[in-house]
This record gives sequence, structure tokens and C-alpha cells, in this order.
Amino acid sequence: SEIIYDRAGKCLNDGSNCAITCDCNRWWELWNNVFMQYDRGADGALTPLPSAGVDTGMGFERLVTVVQDVESNYDTDLFLPLFEEIERITGIGYAEASDQQRIAMRILADHSRAAAFLIADGIRPSNEGRGYVLRRILRRAIYYARTRLIWNAEYLDSLVRTVGGVMSDAYPVLLREAATMIGLVETEEQGFSDTLGRGRAAVIDLGEFARSLHENLEAAAERSDVRFNLAASNRSLGSLYTSSRLPEPIKTPFLRPYENILGDKRWASKDLLRQASLLTPTLTGETAFLLWDTFGVPPELTAEVAKDNGLAVEMMGFDDLLEEQRRRGREARAQEQDEALLAAARDLDATRFLGYEALTAEGSIALLFTSDGPAQTVTEGQDIEIVLEATPFYAEAGGQAGDRGRIVGSDGEAEIDDVRRVAHGVFVHTGRVVRGQLAEGDAVSAEVDEASRRAIMRNHTATHLLHRALRNVLGEQAKQAGSLVAPDRLRFDFMHNKALTEDELRETERIVREQIVLNQSVSTNVMPLQDALDMNADAMFDEKYGEEARVVSVGGPEDHDAPFSRELCGGTHCQATGEIGAFFITDQRSVGAGVRRVEAVTGLAAFDWIDARRHVADQLSRQYNVPVAELPGRIQALQERADEQPRQAASNLPDPAQLIERAESSRGKDNGALLIVDKVDAADAESLRAFGDELRERATSAAIVLGAVLDGKPSIVIMLTPDQVDAGLHAGKLAKQLGKEMGAGGGGRPDTATAGGREPASLDAALAKAKELLRLAASGGG
Repeated sequence: SEIIYDRAGKCLNDGSNCAITCDCNRWWELWNNVFMQYDRGADGALTPLPSAGVDTGMGFERLVTVVQDVESNYDTDLFLPLFEEIERITGIGYAEASDQQRIAMRILADHSRAAAFLIADGIRPSNEGRGYVLRRILRRAIYYARTRLIWNAEYLDSLVRTVGGVMSDAYPVLLREAATMIGLVETEEQGFSDTLGRGRAAVIDLGEFARSLHENLEAAAERSDVRFNLAASNRSLGSLYTSSRLPEPIKTPFLRPYENILGDKRWASKDLLRQASLLTPTLTGETAFLLWDTFGVPPELTAEVAKDNGLAVEMMGFDDLLEEQRRRGREARAQEQDEALLAAARDLDATRFLGYEALTAEGSIALLFTSDGPAQTVTEGQDIEIVLEATPFYAEAGGQAGDRGRIVGSDGEAEIDDVRRVAHGVFVHTGRVVRGQLAEGDAVSAEVDEASRRAIMRNHTATHLLHRALRNVLGEQAKQAGSLVAPDRLRFDFMHNKALTEDELRETERIVREQIVLNQSVSTNVMPLQDALDMNADAMFDEKYGEEARVVSVGGPEDHDAPFSRELCGGTHCQATGEIGAFFITDQRSVGAGVRRVEAVTGLAAFDWIDARRHVADQLSRQYNVPVAELPGRIQALQERADEQPRQAASNLPDPAQLIERAESSRGKDNGALLIVDKVDAADAESLRAFGDELRERATSAAIVLGAVLDGKPSIVIMLTPDQVDAGLHAGKLAKQLGKEMGAGGGGRPDTATAGGREPASLDAALAKAKELLRLAASGGG
């Protein structure tokens, strides 16, 4: 329910007893209550909540505005003390201020209140998350204060102090945190003011550069010799390029659209110069990024300065460039850290891997590493890398993901998210200290997450089965080209030049499932590499193997003549294929020329995958009241019916030629624009609009108003040909008038608009009103 306050008792536009939909600002929504009783499921079913409640939303400032009987929030005593403080600082009276100054004052007052409460709530300015929201609020206030009021004044510390004085009775935390608030905003304001000054000067210079450029282009296009020297400075736009104070990298993307037209020729024709002069000078996302990277000015403030200086703003691409820079920074930091870690691990022995036999192992910490380098001790909350003398954790290799788990000592514990191999076989465990502390040399227990490891084993053994099944179905050329074995899925890339047919996919699945049901044994054997190759064990062409290789066979002992699968592999596997449980191919696609990718799930993930689809099928079965097996036919029939509806709807509409033929002219039988005002039988808003478009295309000069009753409510679409817009007609304004006639509203562009109403009976009156207004306009009376 909405609680509406009538603040005037009459329409503020014309004094009438207007309806609540009137836009005269008489009616204010004071309060909104949502009565919560049900949870609506994805299928639309309503389930009663454990307890009902009311979500109540009341705007505090709006309530004060009503109680104090003033025009807006900014006229209440919540804001007046802030405006008085701004007046004291600037000497500019709020009542006498210009519109731009008053906007700046309101932003200062509003943003200082927000900043005060955010800081009092423990948020600090930063470049991430909530801290970045606070920083943006402060910087926007600084920008408006400096550019619209007095450039060299400092405002925020005084305003934050004033906020505390106004609201501390209800929020005593504002007084307790006053010193912190004032100190933070002082630091932020002083630091950002220098940044803003440099960045603002650069954008202003860009605007001046754009104006000078266009003046030169326009002047050159009007000269009789029509030649404009482009070669004065390395494919530049004459001396403008070198005279501007802007750094060259910032000018380059700004000038690119002009150079795309003018090219690098020594002379440009008059037509090309005129075409270039018609370009809108635009600050792009690339330029904004370079300004941010060079001067540190946030893009949202760069955009505001640009608009103030006559530049269009198109920020597309900024986020991509920023993320790319961050990615490069992360990679550079990771590389530096890896180099330092490699140097520290160089003297360590290779880690002994115990994970084939066990999921837990006792050992000691050989090396601790943080982002700052080697560490003797690490404490709770720190991100760390740990090297153990021996570990049951598998390090990422051969497509198999590294294990997860924990490392536990007597004084602390770390959660391990990943393991990788560096240098000469040293395993590095990456994670975070979650309790206490760990120290180099500590005796610890390394414990692999059993559920994750077993899921990986199922997916790895299934990958071997899938590889062999694909080669059985497609031919021996379908060799492995890459893989990923993770706890939740497997991904397998193989050589093949076209998509698998439905029959090929199903046959591949059938072969893998058959091996699972047979519960074939999985065995491993370490042997000389050449012996393994002589046994026709599958190997990756570009994989580097040692003198000895680990061979994984499915379907018999290691010396079996013809197991189902035999591959060189260092990963972890099930003891028998039956442990895989279930197998479903979930996707196939191309990942490059001659390379296909198949994704699949096994075990519990496979059951989750099929349950999700079964749930959807059951929902559709209930919705359409047919058994699941009959759903395809039912959906196809519905689709055919839906395809037929537009044709049926179109057949109900009149012939456009007939409407044009019987339309009256604005100036006699055969002169002036056509006034096409008619009620038609349309199926929906889309078909009504499409019919209006067709009429407009056929008519050389016309004002078209079409009405229809859609879903029990009147609807009107208005279409004007370009000459009618040029003559002063405005479809949006006409729609607004007709909407009022039907008890609702309307609006739109000068050439196209819509209006709606409440009662079907009002449509005829609205169409009659449309004829009256169009005739009046045609006669020059409005």
C-alpha cells in the first residue's frame, strides 16, 4: 500500500481537482508498505512464509518536509545549517545563487551527510568495494565545490562537523567519530584537489584543442585551394598536434576518428575536410583511461569536466582497459613473487609426493612465503605459500587440478586452495592462515579434502574412458589435444574437424557407461618410457616425459594384452571404474581449427545435473498437463500456434491502402498532409506499432493516430512523417494530451509516441480529440 500526501488540495498547474497520476507535484508518496506473506517459486507457485511481515519504507527527509510544510528536502532544518555553513565559506547566498551554484551546494550538503555516516559506520576511503563508493562521493563533492563555487576553498571537514551538530541527538556516533571523520575528509580533500587540478586542466585543454581543431578544419574546407597540410608532424593534424600541451598518448585516440577520415595524405580535399569538421569531438573510454592513468582523475569526474567543456562522452572500453591494466599488474606481481620463491626454493630437495597411497601425511614446513617474501612465521589472516618436505597434495599437472585441504600444526592451521609445482619438483601449497600461527620448521599434518580428491579421481578416470570411446567412435585420429580435470567437471579437447552428431555423442556416452557398469579395474605401473610406448600407451605429443613413465590401464592388469584404455599419466585415479558412478556429456563445441571440446560430469555432480533437468521437465509437464514424454510434441504445437498468431493478428488489421484512401487532408481533398485517425483491431502493442510504421512508410506526408483496445485497456500509437515534425507537430506532446483524455498518460519522441488509458470507452473520445487537435494545428491555430 502507498500512503500519498496531498500537499495542495488542488492541481498546481491549473487549479483543478486533478487525479493522483497528475505530474503537477501536488501528490507526494510519503510511505510505502509491502505485506509479505508468500514465497513465489520459479514455477510461480506461492508458498506461505514461516512468518508474515510488513516491509515498511518511509523517507525520513520527505516526512520532515511534510511536517515543516516546505517545498523540498533541501528547505528543511536538516539541510539549512549546511547551506548556512557553505554560505559562510563562499560568501554566496543560497537564495541568490545561480542554478549551477545551487546544484553544487545541494551536492555538497547531501554528499557530506552521506560521507559522515559512512565513516562513522567504519568505512574508509579506498579503491575497492564500499570504500570506493565513499571515495567517489567525496570526490564528486570536491569537484562541484571547486568548479562551481570557489576553487581554492576547503569545505568538507567543516560540513562533516556541521552534520554531527545537526544529527548527533539521534546519532551520537557522529560525535564520537567526529575527529576521525574530520581527519579523513581533510586528507582526502587535500590529496584529491591537486589531482583534480591537473586532470581538469588536461580535459579543459582537450576541449580547447577540439575547438581549435574544428575551427581549422572548417576554415580549410572554405578556402579556395581546399588543401590542408596533414604531414606537418608525423601523420598529425598540422601544427595543432604539436602546439597542444596535452601528452601525445592522450591526443592519439582523440584524433583517431579524424585521421580515419583524412588519412595520412599530404593534402585533403574540401569534401574530406568538411566531413571531418562534422564529427562530434568525443572523449572516449580510451582517452578517459589515459587521463586516469596519467593524472589519477576518476572517469566519472573526467566525464563531467568533459561535458562542461563541450565534449561528448562515450566511456565504452574504459572498464576493459582498466581490467587489462590490473591483470598485467597481477601477473607482474605474481611473476616477481614466483622469481623470489624460486630463488628461495632453489636449495630445497624435491617434495616427496605421498598422495597415491594416502590422503594425510605428517611432515614439517620447509619454507614459508608471503607477498613480502620468505617468512619465519605467519599469522591468522595472511595469504601464504607453504613448501613441505613431503605431501599428500597433488600439484596441478597434466590437466588435473591441484588438491584442496588443510595443513594443521600445534599452534595454527591453514586452508589450502591450490598446489603447484615449481623448480625441480618442489610443491608449493597456496592458501590462507585461518587460525593461530605457523612457523618454518613446525611439524604439521597435511590433510587433503577427501571429497574433492575423490571427485577429481572420478573425473580423471572418466577422461581416460572418454578418450578411448571417442577414438572408437570417430577413429584413431581423435587424439587428445588438452584437458582439465576439476572436482566439479571434466573438459576434454581432441582432434576432430566437425561437430559430433547426436548419434555419435550418444554412442560415446554408451561406451563410457558400459565400462563403468562393468566395474573394470584401474591399475598403474611405472616402466621405462620406451617400453610404455612399445605397448601402444597413449601419450600427449607435446608432453615432456622422463626416462620412466607411469602407465594407467583400465580393464586389466598392467601386462594385459588389450586393456580398454592405456595411457601415460601421472594423475590420481579410481581403483575401479564403478567408482565413477554416472557419466553425462553436457556440452560440445569448437575451440579452434580442427579441435573440438567435450565437457562432462560424473558422480554426484552428474546426478545434480540430471536432477536439475528432470525438475524443469516435471515443471513443464505440470504446466502443460502432459506426460514428460509428450512434452516435445506439445511444445512444437504451441510454437506453431504462436507462429500463426502474428499472421492472424495481421489479417484482422485493415488494408493500409484503404485507410490512406479514406483519410482526410489537412488542406482539402488532394492538398496537404493526410490526417489518418482510426480505431483498428490489433492483437497487441507490437502489431499496432508495426501497422503505424507501415502506414507512415506508405504516406508521403501524414499525421497518423491509431487506437485499439488491448487487454481491456485503450491504447494509442502516434506516427508523424518527418515533414510534420519539421512543421512543428510533436508526437510526444500529443500523446500526453490524449493520455489525459483517457485518464492516464502518454509520451514519446517528436516522431513516434504512445498513450494509454484505463477505460475502453475513453478511446473514442481520445481519437475524436486527436482529430480536433490535428485539424487545429493544420489550420495554424495550435
